[in-house]
Amino acid sequence: MSARLLAVFGVAVVIAVPAPVRCADAEKTKPPTAVVRLKSIDGLLDDFKYVAKHAGFAEEANQIDGFLKAFLGDKESAIDTKRPIGFYGAISDDVINSDGLILLPVGDEQAFVDLLGRFGFGAKAPIYRFPSRSISELPISTPT
Repeated sequence: MSARLLAVFGVAVVIAVPAPVRCADAEKTKPPTAVVRLKSIDGLLDDFKYVAKHAGFAEEANQIDGFLKAFLGDKESAIDTKRPIGFYGAISDDVINSDGLILLPVGDEQAFVDLLGRFGFGAKAPIYRFPSRSISELPISTPT
């Protein structure tokens, strides 16, 4: 009798335990097309200065260093220049409307929001949401 009861209990457990459920959107989602991790801004700048020095462009490299200091303000403020930068994106069939995300290490939250505000990306606390913009809408001039 106990063998039958054990068998019935085993069948009941197998039937009662639901099968693992897979997310319905798993087939629709795609992994990122590109994932990039760069050195910190300080590390990239040091490498750039090294190459520029040996190529005979040390003065130009110092000018770029001064530009970055003026652009970022205090090195310990808006963007943490000692931590790496990341990017990932998915290229769609319509390449112009592809999605991408830049991961910047933030040093001081309010200084970073102010920095973005200078470029027209306004946000309000407590949840910062920045509007999505296409490349043509960014306030960056490109040579023609």
